[in-house]
Amino acid sequence: MRAVHFIGFLIVACIVATGCNNTATAPTAKTDTVAALGQHTDSTQAIGDAAEATDADYFRDYYVTIADTGRDYRALDRAMYGIAGRLNVKIDTMGRYYNEEDEHIVLPDTIEDEMYRGGYYPRREGDDYLSIEYTAMFDTTASQDNMCVVAGLFTTRKSADSALRRLQPIVPKAFVVKAKVYEGCLH
Repeated sequence: MRAVHFIGFLIVACIVATGCNNTATAPTAKTDTVAALGQHTDSTQAIGDAAEATDADYFRDYYVTIADTGRDYRALDRAMYGIAGRLNVKIDTMGRYYNEEDEHIVLPDTIEDEMYRGGYYPRREGDDYLSIEYTAMFDTTASQDNMCVVAGLFTTRKSADSALRRLQPIVPKAFVVKAKVYEGCLH
């Protein structure tokens, strides 16, 4: 059943962008926030809700500042911590980690919401912290296994460009992409 949830979620995720609005208090310490996840145990309803995710009313345009991309989670994690330390920026992992066996970014099997246990839950907002996400959430041309260090989701290009200017002295290849982010219920 976990595989069905993950596949259904990825289908929705490939169409949309991501986020979380909880942040860490220390610039180089991961925060394991899962507060953005609601309580839900009816997986049939969850799959139905995900199928409705294409309704344009639930999408919002964001400008996503991306610091780095790649397929090597450990390298991206080191880059994220380097950026956080140099710019005094917070990190929020939402409790997610990279499962080496499955080769996916996942939430722990111990979170309260059983629908998301061991699956990926995307970042869908937030401009004041770093996280590692799947690039395809923001760039439909990216491969499904490509990941990125997200430095912020912004409602205006001006704000995203401001974050980009702060990043580029440290990460010259950083860039901004406009993305449609799903803001509806993921249950």
